[in-house]
Amino acid sequence: QISSAQVLVKDVRSMTCQLTTDPHMWGFSVRWDLMDVGDFTLFENPRDHFEVQGRTYRCGRGSCICGVAVRDKNTVLRLSNCADRSSTPFLEVVRGDLACDGVTVERSSGGRTVVISYPSGRQVKLSFGTWQNLYVTIPGSDYGHGRGICGNPDSSTRNEFTRRNGIVDSACSRYFCRNSLFLESWRNVG
Repeated sequence: QISSAQVLVKDVRSMTCQLTTDPHMWGFSVRWDLMDVGDFTLFENPRDHFEVQGRTYRCGRGSCICGVAVRDKNTVLRLSNCADRSSTPFLEVVRGDLACDGVTVERSSGGRTVVISYPSGRQVKLSFGTWQNLYVTIPGSDYGHGRGICGNPDSSTRNEFTRRNGIVDSACSRYFCRNSLFLESWRNVG
């Protein structure tokens, strides 16, 4: 005979950070525009050794995303068309074994959209076309445990611009807002 057990279910929704077109940033709680060029930490959860970095290039008056690197524990993937933006994005397994780590990679029939899914429920989707769009989706288990230019996944708009060193800057309230100290703290050099 099987004994009964009480199960506590806590519903915590997933959250998505979006960088679309040139790129309009829809962080976890705030919308702003990323006009800078370079490599940035978009989201990291140090507790789970998960990190997403994005690369932007100059396009028009702003910047556009052309590549992403994702680390989940010991697996590192890189997806890019930064060298030739008219080409199909190149996917490289830098380190790890996708099958052993439970990572799935789906590519659209034309090859211009790639979705990387992790057993944790995290997902990174990059679509290449006239505009490049990046979507970083995190599960409810990341709630309160992440940071980066996507913001903090805790439903608060007051700490969305938290620098790498923990200092919180005030939120931008105007179009084409640029918070230099916040952005530079998340820039990856070297």
